[in-house]
Amino acid sequence: MALNSLGVALGEVRRFEEAITAHTDAATIFEQMHDEDRQDEALRNREVAREARQSAQ
Repeated sequence: MALNSLGVALGEVRRFEEAITAHTDAATIFEQMHDEDRQDEALRNREVAREARQSAQ
């Protein structure tokens, strides 16, 4: 989904807060669609963004 891809792109340019939001929004949408695989992917990507934010501080 576009939001998950957007989150990855935002993380690559170190816009971690926006990336985390995009991944969270994507996970919520996938949950509503009952798409557990994509929801899990979005949640994993959110954790990557959170870890990158922590490392950058």
